[in-house]
Amino acid sequence: MAGYSDYPVDLIGSYDENPNRLLWIIKFILLVPHYIVLWLLSVPAIVTMPLSWIAVVILGRNPEFLWSYHLGLLRWSWRVNFYGGWYWGEASNTDQYPPFSLSSREDYPAEIFIEYPESSSRLTGFFRWLLVIPHWIIVSFLDAVRNVLVFIALLVLLVTGRYPESLFDIIMGLNRWTYRVAAYSALLVDDYPPFSFE
Repeated sequence: MAGYSDYPVDLIGSYDENPNRLLWIIKFILLVPHYIVLWLLSVPAIVTMPLSWIAVVILGRNPEFLWSYHLGLLRWSWRVNFYGGWYWGEASNTDQYPPFSLSSREDYPAEIFIEYPESSSRLTGFFRWLLVIPHWIIVSFLDAVRNVLVFIALLVLLVTGRYPESLFDIIMGLNRWTYRVAAYSALLVDDYPPFSFE
């Protein structure tokens, strides 16, 4: 299981050496219900994200119900992306269908763990979207690299029936960076994300 806890965002993804070599071709269709529900659940974020930002800037604290909602969206999207990875450049290394849930599911091979911070920095909260710009630039480049690596991994899987572990580790590192930046952007953590795959 790939996961690291040096940073307050712990992205977990279990390696499966022999996932089904053909299932990934239709995973996009199987995930349509998830895409619809996630989209519907994400619509309120148009309002809740600015509310979180205002709360952090004024109160120095992200209300727990808003924080939990945003974490749930991030968690669910990670599970969906991990399952249907080819389409989103994720690791695509499980055949276990993701649960319809915003809450933590330790029984699923892909998970995000973040502890609720009792307080948040008002200053970095105020400038959060400016502070994260260097990461967004790097992550947009890394997305292209990740897509190429996932394509190569899936070709190897198709031919050999085995998902290359070395590529899985690299792809998980790229995902780790991306989701740390997403968590920081969504005001889920105060610690500035490291420029690192670890």
